[in-house]
Amino acid sequence: MKDACKAIYKWVQTLIQSFISLLSVLLFSSRSAAHGIKELSQKEKRSRCIILGTGPSMQDTMEKHLEQLKSEDTLVVNMFCNSPYFFDLKPKYYVLVDPRFFYENANFPRIVRKRKELLDALPKVDWPMTLFLPSILAKSSYAKKLQAMSSLKICFYNLTPVDGFLKLNHYLFRKNLGMPTAQNVTCGSLFIMTNLGYKEIYMVGAEHDWLDHFYINDNNQLIMGDKHFYGDEKIVADKTLSTWLGQLMLVFRCYERLAEYANYMGVKIYNSTPNSHIDSFERKPLYQ
Repeated sequence: MKDACKAIYKWVQTLIQSFISLLSVLLFSSRSAAHGIKELSQKEKRSRCIILGTGPSMQDTMEKHLEQLKSEDTLVVNMFCNSPYFFDLKPKYYVLVDPRFFYENANFPRIVRKRKELLDALPKVDWPMTLFLPSILAKSSYAKKLQAMSSLKICFYNLTPVDGFLKLNHYLFRKNLGMPTAQNVTCGSLFIMTNLGYKEIYMVGAEHDWLDHFYINDNNQLIMGDKHFYGDEKIVADKTLSTWLGQLMLVFRCYERLAEYANYMGVKIYNSTPNSHIDSFERKPLYQ
């Protein structure tokens, strides 16, 4: 009897999640953004791409394999434009997930600084590159500035979180109307590349070892080490430890759901990052 009650409770919980997901898609997802991803996926056949994160191991990867990477379909994220390799590599894709990059009234000094660095770098791009932005930013003045740049193609995507029944999830994912809750830009990048039709996706520079680089100071502030191959930062987070750990749980749960979706789509995702904390994908060196 207890097991039956648990099963009913779980089913009702999943039903509610499905209803909320459908309502969120109806209210917040852009049909034109969904069509844009589909249209891009149909333009050419693709087989393999490489997602370049900004973790410390990227320095070694770039020093050893830069020439090989130039001939690959590569995707970069966040502040990769600060890297000395950005203009030499000429990546095919650039993905941003955090809408705060383009909030009109952003007053976080760190975000404002990063936005300026990004908007200073992207106008210098002189090769065809697709920049993926959340559809919520479609009408922002910053997105409009970027759209005016001849070398950049802007493709919006729906960041709407979807959960609930598995078949419904996969249907909405395939239609580009929503995705697993993306707390991290690598999650969003994996989802986009899966829907673009790549059959093999490699991740490098994705250590995700934040648990090795944090502490609580005497003022009960959460201090996080934000380590990148182009430089390190120490961040005083405006959140409690429980909130932060909950967000980390969502990141790694998102990877589990993406692995499940990739398997459904016939896509292989490989983690090629040394000492990565991501445990959802098969480990495989980028180059043998």
